[in-house]
Amino acid sequence: MEKIDQYIKMCEKAIEIQESYRSRIPSGDDMFRGKIYHGIELFGHLTPTNVPVTDNYIWLPRQEQLQEMIFEKTAVSLACRFKDFIVRPLFDKTAPYKFTPDYSMEQLWLAYVMYTKFGKVWNQDKSGWSSLEKCDVCGTVTHIGKRHIYLQYNEWQHSFGQSFQRCFKKHFGYDLNKERFEESSKIFFLKERNLKHKKVE
Repeated sequence: MEKIDQYIKMCEKAIEIQESYRSRIPSGDDMFRGKIYHGIELFGHLTPTNVPVTDNYIWLPRQEQLQEMIFEKTAVSLACRFKDFIVRPLFDKTAPYKFTPDYSMEQLWLAYVMYTKFGKVWNQDKSGWSSLEKCDVCGTVTHIGKRHIYLQYNEWQHSFGQSFQRCFKKHFGYDLNKERFEESSKIFFLKERNLKHKKVE
């Protein structure tokens, strides 16, 4: 029950997620008001003309619904990004979030959506979502990590212009070493190509 109660609280506080639900027809969706219901149990079969006001209900998105909120070209790509997000606190002490062993998969996916789309992390002490600082150059949260910087470098045609250098410092907290970064970027893109080649095979 603790997992379910915690997930309900996380969903309730995820205002962006709840707002996105207002335009949905809640047929079959999991919802909470005192206890968990399916939309069809609460409202019967619905059409766009008789959708009830759902302000008194908390939408509890399922895993597949949360996954649909994140755009990725392939399921493999989505899984890889999600895996990186989950394991990061194990190796990076500066990660702005952490998980306890009792987190459910729904809680983990909700945390990933809130972090990726809205730049927010769950604050257990405050029982709410806290906003992270965003980079004023690229607009992403400053804790996204190295993969984002490598892709930015490639997108900006291998340019070490002032914008890229400011973006780098904003994300990593120290000045760019061009020679070291060029070498590490070659290794990164080589691994990316090898990964894509293996997928084709």
